[in-house]
Amino acid sequence: MKIREPYKSETNQIKKLIKELGYEIGDSSLSSQIDLYLESKVSLLLVAETAPGNLSGMISGHLIPLIHQHGNTGRVTALSIHPCARSSGVGTCLLESMES
Repeated sequence: MKIREPYKSETNQIKKLIKELGYEIGDSSLSSQIDLYLESKVSLLLVAETAPGNLSGMISGHLIPLIHQHGNTGRVTALSIHPCARSSGVGTCLLESMES
């Protein structure tokens, strides 16, 4: 399994993973959102590729600066695993990659 940032050509697969969470999003809106994540220094979007061209999961998150001390805290804003890949460790790998 490979954890990495998504390619623009994978918008349709990411859209299906977002639909698993109960959300609908248009292609152009999703493409714009992916661009924002890829350009951001405080936001991260990662996908799990279990076979070439086959995405089995995605995670998004952000770093938030703390007011009471130096440093940041992280917040996961979405985690979606394809139904066929659940209970296989994909979510754990995505979370661990987000933390590192």
